Amino acid sequence: MKTALKILLSIVLVVAILVGVAYLNRATVISMVLDWRGLSEPFVGVTQDGEIRTGLFPIKRTGADTDTIKVAVERFLDRLDESDRSETIFPIDSDEWRRWNNIHLYVRQGTGLLDMKDEQKEAAYGILESAMSSRGYEQARDIMRLDTTLGELNNNNFAEYGEERYWFTVMGEPSSSEPWGWQIDGHHLVINQFVLGDQLVMSPVFLGSEPVIARAGKHKGVAVLQQEQDAGLEFMQSLSQEEQGQAVIATDKPGNNNYGEFHSDNAVVPHEGLNVGSLSGTKLDGFLKLVGLYVGNLPEDHAAVKMSEIIQHLDETYFTWVGPVSDKTAYYYRIMSPVVMIEFDHQSPANLRHLAESSAPQRDHIHVVIRTPNGNDYGKDLLRQHLEGEHGPSADDLEMAARISDQQAKPDRHKFDQPRDAGRMPYETFQFLGLKAGMTALDVGAYAGYTTEMMAAAVGSQGKVYSHNTERVLKRFAEGYYERTMDERLANDRLPNVSMLIKEYEDLGLEEEVDVAWLGNLLHDFYYRDGEAKAVEFLSAIAKTLKPDGVLGLTDHVGVAAEDNKRLHRLEPRIARKLLNAAGFDVVAESGLFANPEDDYTLMVYDERVYLNTDRFFFKAVKQSS
Repeated sequence: MKTALKILLSIVLVVAILVGVAYLNRATVISMVLDWRGLSEPFVGVTQDGEIRTGLFPIKRTGADTDTIKVAVERFLDRLDESDRSETIFPIDSDEWRRWNNIHLYVRQGTGLLDMKDEQKEAAYGILESAMSSRGYEQARDIMRLDTTLGELNNNNFAEYGEERYWFTVMGEPSSSEPWGWQIDGHHLVINQFVLGDQLVMSPVFLGSEPVIARAGKHKGVAVLQQEQDAGLEFMQSLSQEEQGQAVIATDKPGNNNYGEFHSDNAVVPHEGLNVGSLSGTKLDGFLKLVGLYVGNLPEDHAAVKMSEIIQHLDETYFTWVGPVSDKTAYYYRIMSPVVMIEFDHQSPANLRHLAESSAPQRDHIHVVIRTPNGNDYGKDLLRQHLEGEHGPSADDLEMAARISDQQAKPDRHKFDQPRDAGRMPYETFQFLGLKAGMTALDVGAYAGYTTEMMAAAVGSQGKVYSHNTERVLKRFAEGYYERTMDERLANDRLPNVSMLIKEYEDLGLEEEVDVAWLGNLLHDFYYRDGEAKAVEFLSAIAKTLKPDGVLGLTDHVGVAAEDNKRLHRLEPRIARKLLNAAGFDVVAESGLFANPEDDYTLMVYDERVYLNTDRFFFKAVKQSS
């Protein structure tokens, strides 16, 4: 009996010791459990239904400044000794990107402000300042300061809370051409920034605080996330009763609602609520102002790039609300787009439960999440494309490039063709669309036939190209210039694999014959001259020519909503997407091949200041399966 009692007491003692050790090291235990749960599955990205939409994030020129951020990070790294550098720098594809957390009891990687010397802290804050707008930087610093307030409200517990309990890591080596990035990780503030050339992805971002206003203590008067709170409510109240009814998915808010917090990289977030594409006028302006508040955490030039990207997808963007529409109660709202997810949530008390009157969500505890859906959090989709590009073109692509190069070098080319080669980039264009030797291609609205000739070389002698024009274009435009030019281009069987197709746009006369069709800089004419219905009819006619897995390549001059695009011969990319979808196409990829951030969107495309050098979107679209 005594022996059994001794064994039992020994077990109790061991358990007590283990419990004690676990409590003393609870941050380590919590971190191990959370990482095991959160990193157990490979990264996919936030989606609407579990399926990634591809082609949303092309590698392209933006014209925005990333050198300032690069210099700031290099300055920080130069102030670290070798030991700290080794703990701070991780490979570009490291899981360290995903190992962030918005709770305070978590073991973080990298170099922490608590352990830095003054000059290192100055350099670390310099990263934040260089990588954000002035407002974004000040709010980030205030979030850090309010963690000291939280410590004060927890009996001066600065072993767990405080404005210097934030850690910096760097992924890859800062570079002007190769991918790299950095992260700050701590309670209520997490920022991930990925950099590739002059492109910047800032997500996931977590902003929060409890409390959101310091009513006493060292940082009395500091307040955060009040504009985001009030602007969301202001936009909601600007909507009609019917629109509010569409936006509200639940009138009660018993708990927390965010989808995208730590270790939620693969969250499935439904499109529900109010479709923003239905808004116009001051309501749409109000929505864009609300989105701009969050996007405005980026430096101004990068914010403009991101807003342009978001505007492209307004017809696929949803605004969702949970809770009462009141400035006295807690609520949640979400902005969900194919290219951004923004969540604002009044949360239940967590670290101030002992001061709260109830466990219901409070306006004094706010969490904000900003993510890039469809696989580009942490810039992962851009990184994927970059790494795939490093593998180089296939043997088939190299052979196509050689055929195109040979054709370009022929002395009998039309005199206007050679100056267009650099801007048209036929090899890169056809490679993106998947054009191969032996395929059948269609050049819709070929006009003088530059693309026709390049397509003929791309598909080779075993392939075929239909060069389409209408009789009106050939005979009446420019006093018959296009007819004469096409006659010269095809004379003496010069392009034996090309057939002329003289048809109206609405009936091209081909049924599921074509592998790849091309439509360059024409859709704006149909949309503004003939109307939306005619533009859809025209695109539908192209769809009929394509095989079930056929591809349409579409370019047009980028227009912006504030300008008279009809006069300027431009088109908003979001309108092109809408027309393509209505005609039975899915845009599966977008290329930045023809991007030019220096374009002036107020100029007509034929203005000599931008002629042949406009900013053009480039979509790869496939027929929707029937």
